[in-house]
Amino acid sequence: MAPPKDVPAFFGPTSIVIPVVTHWSDASLLTPHEPIRNDLARMERLLQVPFFDGTQAWKVKAFFKWYNDWFYPNVHHHHDIEETIFFPAVKARCDVIPERMAADHEELIRMLDEIRAMELRFKPLKRGAPEPSLSERRLVAEELRQKVAHLATELREHIAEEERFFTPVIKEKFTKEEHHQLVDQIIKAAGLSGNAKMGPWVVHSMYKWAGKDYVEKEFRAGIPAPIKFLFDHFWYPKYLKKAVRGLDVLELEADPKTSAGKSLRRIHSIRAN
Repeated sequence: MAPPKDVPAFFGPTSIVIPVVTHWSDASLLTPHEPIRNDLARMERLLQVPFFDGTQAWKVKAFFKWYNDWFYPNVHHHHDIEETIFFPAVKARCDVIPERMAADHEELIRMLDEIRAMELRFKPLKRGAPEPSLSERRLVAEELRQKVAHLATELREHIAEEERFFTPVIKEKFTKEEHHQLVDQIIKAAGLSGNAKMGPWVVHSMYKWAGKDYVEKEFRAGIPAPIKFLFDHFWYPKYLKKAVRGLDVLELEADPKTSAGKSLRRIHSIRAN
């Protein structure tokens, strides 16, 4: 079965700790961390003026739809998997894991929750109350940008610290086969519905940091045919529509669901790297 055609170009890892993959163990942490870094960069960019100033209700709705349906649950699930499966498996072989690894998760989840709660700030305080003014919406949008920037700084540092600690441990304490068994355990724990959401998120990013050949050999080659069919025809197309284009609509001048937005005219700005 041929791989999906609509895949991003190869750019290499964005990690400051693992800028180049030289050993199979380098991919252990890049696999879940690169999609997080990619989404942080997209979120920071598309929340900037002129893409987002809080005054267009459809953009507020689109951002929080993406955040609540994709970014928040994926990052939350990643932290849960680390604490329940990954950390214990590693600790069994190296005895000690820095306490801040798990402790950081509590603060990061609090920050994620704060951003999630900000959606209500763009709405009337109570039923029947007037809508927030345009100036009030702009102020809330600026606060949202600041919270996202703070989250991005803390989350990037957290996952970089994990890469500094865990990558050499994985290389020293696990064989490639043992690591595959650990990954299989993580995949099974996610269940079909979890993998339908996490799988495309991970693989879309993998095309960027590892390239098509790596995806074919290290990911697609090991997928059972029925799951590969689901991935190619349902999971990945849905991810592109809802999670990629679902956030990219912030680049548009008008709501694509309206007659004014049918042209899909984009706001001109400096393109992010």
